[in-house]
Amino acid sequence: MPKEARDLLSLDARSYGNSFRGALFISGLGIALACGACGGDDEDESPGPLGDCPTDGTGTIELRMTGLPGGVAGQVFLTGSSTGLSMTESGTQADQASGPYTIRVNDVAGTDSIVRPVYRGTSKEEVCVRTGQTTTVDVAYQTLATSNKLWTTGAASAGSLVGYASAQLGTSATVNATSAARVRDAGAHTFDQRGNLWVAGGTTEDPALSFYDAGNLSPSDRKGSIEIDIPNVGCFPRWNALAFDTNGNLWISIQCQKRIVRVTSLELRQSGSVTPTVEITGLDAPTSLAFDASGNLWVADGKILKYSSQQTATSTSAPELTISLAASGQATAGSADALAFDAAGNLWATVSANYNFAKLTPSDLTGTGAKDVTPSVYISTSVTSLPGLIAFDESGALWSSLGSSQFARLAPEQLSGTTTYANPVTPSVTITSSDANASNIVFYPAAAGLPLYHRIF
Repeated sequence: MPKEARDLLSLDARSYGNSFRGALFISGLGIALACGACGGDDEDESPGPLGDCPTDGTGTIELRMTGLPGGVAGQVFLTGSSTGLSMTESGTQADQASGPYTIRVNDVAGTDSIVRPVYRGTSKEEVCVRTGQTTTVDVAYQTLATSNKLWTTGAASAGSLVGYASAQLGTSATVNATSAARVRDAGAHTFDQRGNLWVAGGTTEDPALSFYDAGNLSPSDRKGSIEIDIPNVGCFPRWNALAFDTNGNLWISIQCQKRIVRVTSLELRQSGSVTPTVEITGLDAPTSLAFDASGNLWVADGKILKYSSQQTATSTSAPELTISLAASGQATAGSADALAFDAAGNLWATVSANYNFAKLTPSDLTGTGAKDVTPSVYISTSVTSLPGLIAFDESGALWSSLGSSQFARLAPEQLSGTTTYANPVTPSVTITSSDANASNIVFYPAAAGLPLYHRIF
């Protein structure tokens, strides 16, 4: 199986935290250590036989782990015929049952107040532990190229997408991008759990979806290693929003046809033409998609529409809930353009009125039918451009694109109360870059606690 297809089958092991140090011995045949977000990408999926590897005693396993900074624990799992071993740092474990062991290495994340680095480890996939001998396992971790960055749309001279390292984002500054992805023109982009990039085509000449491995973001022909088209979409603008659900299905809005379609995780494994079997119709101009922690799909379509997880199992044209943003005091009503959930389950929307950001609490999001909601928080900013797509960082700050060449951060303490156009909030950080044509903001990995498929733990 190709490496990129194998990546799509992977799931991250959120149950193993970074804080655990040392080693854990696990008994029993039914151990579940074969985590999908693991290393060994350069090896064959089915390792060759080890030859004669008897199970007649005990031996010693020595783990030699490199590449991780201090304070970051690795995640290495060795699975034998009847036992398993979990190790988080270099060390030696004696008296381990002899015989063949498979090795799996999980991705791990460091710490950062904006967007964390992710480290991917590689090793051989199988070893033989022999009686009375020491078997060495070498695991080399490296920083994943797509991680520890904010990714946004690039200027024509810089690349289809450009990345900014977390270290550049702490204070207002004029900066250059640290990374570029020279891929197909991007109408929208997102990442999967493995840090691989998915791009929705930005022109009528581009396929609906293109896949780029995290290690190869600038192929010479700009084509993805997997490319998927959806037939009978000749209008424009076409693909303008992407979102993964919890099952790894990728949802894409087709604005010019006023519908949203689902491409299943199975259909994402290889190139070809896909006719989606599930779609949402009856829309006006869907501009943003967001899944909540329960798997419900929320759509910005002028109004805010909710489709329950049960509804999205089949095609539908009727939302379970329709929310209109009502006026509040000096704040005027407006249309919702972009959506993002914070870690507390509040839904934030950009609003096409003088009040650029609105917060809807979990209680605002309950019910069925149609209702008006007066947001408890309306925030107007001092910028003159309407905000674009939005994302939360690890600290709970809200980032938004500000149109061409700028994006900005509202600190957590700025996300309360209601401000007016006459007395706006000035973002705590504004980044200016001639490399950016900022119309979409995505962090990889997504902040811990957010209901996003591309978070790590």
